[in-house]
Amino acid sequence: MNPIPAEADIVENRDEEEDDGPPFPAGLPATVMAALTALCEHSLEHGVPLEAAAVGRLGVDIGAAHSLRGQMHTRAVRRAAGRVRAAMPQLAAQWKAQGPPGRCAALAKQAKYPPYLFARLLVETVLQVPKSKVSELMKRPASIPDPLLREAVAEALAVDHDNAPSNDEARHNIGMAYETLLQERLMEKGLPFESEDELREQGLAKTPDVRLSIPVGVRDPATKQWREVNWVDSKALFGDAYVWQHEHLTQLEGYVHRYGKGLVVYWCGFDATLLTDPELASPDVAVLRDWPQELLYPGASAPSRLPLNEFLRQNCPRLRGGDSTLLVDSKSSQPLSEPAAAP
Repeated sequence: MNPIPAEADIVENRDEEEDDGPPFPAGLPATVMAALTALCEHSLEHGVPLEAAAVGRLGVDIGAAHSLRGQMHTRAVRRAAGRVRAAMPQLAAQWKAQGPPGRCAALAKQAKYPPYLFARLLVETVLQVPKSKVSELMKRPASIPDPLLREAVAEALAVDHDNAPSNDEARHNIGMAYETLLQERLMEKGLPFESEDELREQGLAKTPDVRLSIPVGVRDPATKQWREVNWVDSKALFGDAYVWQHEHLTQLEGYVHRYGKGLVVYWCGFDATLLTDPELASPDVAVLRDWPQELLYPGASAPSRLPLNEFLRQNCPRLRGGDSTLLVDSKSSQPLSEPAAAP
């Protein structure tokens, strides 16, 4: 386990927070990242909840900590899955021989594997059914024909709060909520865009959550340089180096090849190395933890916090003269009024 750095070292390395922005806008620095990782490791190793007070002392919100813990848990499960599956015939035999209440959870602990996932393998092994059938049975435990197996699944559900099926639905709902939030942020700025559903209706195979109808610039929180954004992908989780390098970067680079440079928003925060490590930072994909208030509009000489149409009214001579043909609908990207017919 990583040692937890002294709190004084953490405070010294904290990024200055923007008045209207989230904490650590340029990502969690190394000392905070190491301390948060250590807290997550302790929680997973001992099967105890995260220490909210300790997380708070790092200046990190508890949602970010839970997201990182969840990803670390998932990776640990993947590493152990092959080993546990290979041992299931012997473990199932032990369960059959010693099947009183509590035995499923005890064997899961012995195997160092989550109780609910262990129970799933137990159902598959004892009943000798395919994975698709196991999924049906686990969704409806009352349909499991063996009463002792039913009891084992109920026992696992009662003690395993990380892997219950309801968690998958909750994660999906949270992801959809943040995608909606992203669209609301864009509409507040009056930016025309196409949603993922609209892009798929056009027959496009690989689609980000949003493609902007006009490019904008966002400021890189680490370099303070402006980054071109043609599309945005929403991630309702914490972006650590592993998930960036092994799960997201290839996906995001696919969007770059099709739509140009873009932005990923990690709503739960991210590791600062995604911006500062030359081996990780992408010249084509900007990283933020929220949609910014300040944007650089096409052709503008300075950034603005104004919505697009208001910016155009104040900065475009034709609009100041009463011509509204340049104004756009933030959802359809069409002019709000048709150009006047030529006399």
